[in-house]
Amino acid sequence: MVLIMKRLSIILITMLMLCGCSDYVSSKYSFRERVFCQFNALQYIALNQVMDNYGEYATLRIKNIGATKGVEMNYRGNTYQYTDALIKNFLDGLGGLIIGTTYSGEYRCYDLACPICDLNNRRLTLTNDGYAKCNKCGVSFDLNHEGVIYKVPEGADLPVKRGLYQYYITYDNPIINIRNAP
Repeated sequence: MVLIMKRLSIILITMLMLCGCSDYVSSKYSFRERVFCQFNALQYIALNQVMDNYGEYATLRIKNIGATKGVEMNYRGNTYQYTDALIKNFLDGLGGLIIGTTYSGEYRCYDLACPICDLNNRRLTLTNDGYAKCNKCGVSFDLNHEGVIYKVPEGADLPVKRGLYQYYITYDNPIINIRNAP
């Protein structure tokens, strides 16, 4: 009986050790920062274009617009500012959000902060060819392939090698839902 109890204890401790800790670096989805938003894409013409066109991406982040808080959206080099209902319950992660549709038609949402620099003020710059690049560390990420590292500057010593922080996104035309959990 004592032998059985010892074996069960070892199994239980092993299971707790395996399940009790989580390394966010190895996780595809991020729970590091709280993310939640829901909105109607038809109310925001540029956002509707992003969701309906393959390979298109835009950034969204909370910003002071005049005396009130609002959401600033950047798409194809144009800036759009919204101070209406989009801001309600809008939690934008570490540095903001990148949302769009891959070339294969899958909807994606990433954090706008560089996961290598891991700071909210190290935001990525989107290119028109489906990549995002950090101006500080120089690493580029492929938005069409789950935000994986695409290009690292020669000789760079990366403290962490991970793709972009990802969030769950659903698009039931015209409603977009983004959150940490499915």
